Amino acid sequence: MLLSALPLDFDVSRYTNEQLIVVMRLLNVPREVLISWYRLGVDGRIFAAMSDDELRLYQIDLPLVRQLRDCSRTSLQKCSRSDESAAYDDGYVKLLPNRDL
Repeated sequence: MLLSALPLDFDVSRYTNEQLIVVMRLLNVPREVLISWYRLGVDGRIFAAMSDDELRLYQIDLPLVRQLRDCSRTSLQKCSRSDESAAYDDGYVKLLPNRDL
């Protein structure tokens, strides 16, 4: 099932919020993280812009998750930067998890 959810090049930067949640659920990402990402509208572009520190804060700093992020980030860097992608770059920092969790 996971193979059908991922593109061959591991680039999830074009995934919608719902598609990204399905992939992360298959990777056993904690339910609390998935609920938070769903509510915040985290999609493939926002995921690709996440730092290693953010992955650690979400407790999903796993090799496969990093590989997905890195392949997606490489794809974003190849694309021309539009106003939409710049907005994502500016807004992704707001997605740090609440420290109370």
